[in-house]
Amino acid sequence: MPIINIVVGPPCAGKSTYINDNRKDDDVVVDYDKLASSLGSVVRHQSTGSIKKIAGKVRWSAINNILKGVTHDSWIIHTNPSQSTVDRYHDHDAVFHLIDPGKEECLSRSKSDNRPEGTDEVIEQWYESPPSITKSEETIEQASIRSNAMPFPKSFSQSGVRCDISPRAQELWNPAIQAAVENTESTITVYGIIGEDWYGEGVTLKRIDAALRSIGADKDVTVYINSPGGDMFEGIAIYNRLLEHKGKVTTKVLGLAASAASVIYMAGAADARFVASSAFLMIHNCWVFAIGNRHALRNIADDMEEFDAAMVDLYVEGSGQSEKAIATMMDEETFIRGKKAVELGFAAGTLSAAEIGESTDNTSANSLRKVDAAMAKAGVPRSERRQLLQDLKSSTPSAAGGITLNADVSDTQNAVAPDLTALINASNTILSK
Repeated sequence: MPIINIVVGPPCAGKSTYINDNRKDDDVVVDYDKLASSLGSVVRHQSTGSIKKIAGKVRWSAINNILKGVTHDSWIIHTNPSQSTVDRYHDHDAVFHLIDPGKEECLSRSKSDNRPEGTDEVIEQWYESPPSITKSEETIEQASIRSNAMPFPKSFSQSGVRCDISPRAQELWNPAIQAAVENTESTITVYGIIGEDWYGEGVTLKRIDAALRSIGADKDVTVYINSPGGDMFEGIAIYNRLLEHKGKVTTKVLGLAASAASVIYMAGAADARFVASSAFLMIHNCWVFAIGNRHALRNIADDMEEFDAAMVDLYVEGSGQSEKAIATMMDEETFIRGKKAVELGFAAGTLSAAEIGESTDNTSANSLRKVDAAMAKAGVPRSERRQLLQDLKSSTPSAAGGITLNADVSDTQNAVAPDLTALINASNTILSK
């Protein structure tokens, strides 16, 4: 059985030399510096611009292909892998080789070898926070999850916490956008809220699983996406299910892939993720409504921090961007247009306008979504929006009475509970047409 060797260590540790001393002639070697050099980089151990971006993509593509299975032993240089990447390597029975001659020796080699500016800082950072090359306890407990799947945070699914849609994403989403032409035999559509919506429908794992089974386990599949996000845990489950599919998965964003929908988008193969020029990805920290006392809310915030870190790992591995860059984008709730998504490594290319259509059907449903967006921006929790919209649709108010806000949540600081009377009246007007 081929052996996957992971060589870990700080810059100037001698990782390439170690591989050269131990590899066989037909072994596969993934070395970023050599890839950059072969693509035209003229400065040793330093690449910039398009060479850096392309070399990063080629490197991750090579790693992913090795993990899918090769016929020869392989060596992967990974200076400082994240814990999720270490877990992924372990799930493929990789052998780790830690090359660590000591910080002072690495700094000395950096100077004598005339390494580029910034190398010493990277060495210092590596020794301040060296990677763990042992499998995490959480991943051991979740061995049934596919190796490159996203794990569910252990303590985040507690009572009183519910994922919800970012009000801005809900407001900007145009639900009418869809693919101009769909081959129903090999396509899946992710149009709408991730998780159960107020119709009791929405994009769920159950529906995606049924579609994949119908298409066939070995068939290539294309996933069209236009969604404002929704239940992040449902999004992760769908992402993991798409990763399990044996055929090639292509993902295409037609209008918006926000939050949980962007996670689903990342399940596409590295060379098969596309965003329309007029479309957007949106990445952010997990958006939730939470109920509890101060102790519970502090614990929830801690849990969310761990979850957001897992999201950072996902986007880093899929784009080649640094952890710091991704974390900043998530903190700022960043909308990434099509061409920018390609530039940042999130997409392999853009879609032509000919691939995008706009539906004029489901006018009533679209009106309900607009009402839902307005209530989300006003700070009404998703569960209560769902009940109200069901009541409006059936014209039978709930016996539970009106809306009760659990917290003052809005885009504006120091928000107050809104008066929704005008909104409800307008909703009834829309729905009666």
